[in-house]
Amino acid sequence: MEKYFTKLIALDLTFYRGNQTGYNPIREIEDFWEKYDLKNCLDYGAALIDGQMNGIGNRRLAFETDGVEEFLINLVQVLTSYYIAHDQQVDLRVVDLSTMSSSMSSASELKLAKEIYEFFNRVSTDLKNKL
Repeated sequence: MEKYFTKLIALDLTFYRGNQTGYNPIREIEDFWEKYDLKNCLDYGAALIDGQMNGIGNRRLAFETDGVEEFLINLVQVLTSYYIAHDQQVDLRVVDLSTMSSSMSSASELKLAKEIYEFFNRVSTDLKNKL
């Protein structure tokens, strides 16, 4: 039972941190992309889907269960950070991609990552103009 509540607290802290004074969503976004590259995100997503479709007990995951849970918490954190950045109308062009390039395995991954950032910036700019 205690392990279950520990997981819930980790999820609750994700939302709580976004309301703290001095919270910096840009730093959270940069931290996520320093820790995970697009290939890792794809691999974790595939492991989660495979585990859901085939049952985790039937097959050994490529990742440790704790690693997948940590990834999910970090994913929720970065999505929350993107939302807060959008809500506060933060310019996402200030996100530093230089650290990201060292973790990218190819130029195509770096290009795709930059397109993702440009998409989020375009969406937040378009909505800012409509408000």
